[in-house]
Amino acid sequence: MIKLPVKGKILAILISAFVLYFYSESVLRQGAVSSIDSGKLNKDSLLSELPGALRDEVDYRITYMQLQEHIRTARTDIQKATALSNMADFIKDPAKRAELFLEVYKNYPNIPQALRAYVYFLENNSSKEKVSIADFVAYIQTLSIYDRYYALSLGFTKLRDLNVSLEKRYEFLKHLLKTKPEFREYSNMYALLADICSQLNKQEEYKLAIELEKTSLSSPMLETMYVEEMERKRKETLEADQSKQENK
Repeated sequence: MIKLPVKGKILAILISAFVLYFYSESVLRQGAVSSIDSGKLNKDSLLSELPGALRDEVDYRITYMQLQEHIRTARTDIQKATALSNMADFIKDPAKRAELFLEVYKNYPNIPQALRAYVYFLENNSSKEKVSIADFVAYIQTLSIYDRYYALSLGFTKLRDLNVSLEKRYEFLKHLLKTKPEFREYSNMYALLADICSQLNKQEEYKLAIELEKTSLSSPMLETMYVEEMERKRKETLEADQSKQENK
């Protein structure tokens, strides 16, 4: 059996869709399909010619095929975890989504690209696998300071969507009480934590959360810190390259 390249498969799907459309509508557009050049395939312009329901189905099939190809061609752990997570986020089948995220969680648990799998399984009682709050917090401590804030935000949003108890929300955020705020965006997290402490009548923790919120508000923005770090690394790389040239 001849295996078509991805672009050829996409072209085949589009042509089939167009044939179906033309036949069902009894429309004869001379050369509309036969003139398609697979080397100059423009998916968006071709899809725009299809009616809504058919367009959505064809677009889904094409994107699915492209994501499958990304999984097939992934070589590094980062590429594999990213490709599998992208497919899991996209696919409609809940069982398949769980299967894909489980593959990421089991095979690539210690890299930042596993974050979406951790979020998916966080307190997920409907799946075979479940990531506890303690395990999730331990995982995000391994991330960079920038990824850590993003992961914390995603994790808390997941818990809120699950409507978990205030006690569990406190458990998720309480480690921040022992952490100096790294940038201003953390003020949102400390405000949430202060509110939770107030509702749970944890007066000492409430006062500490308020103080840390004030501290974070005087800290630099995340974006500012990131840009400064990238600029510092760029200069270090340039200096290292110049030093190599001078030593030749």
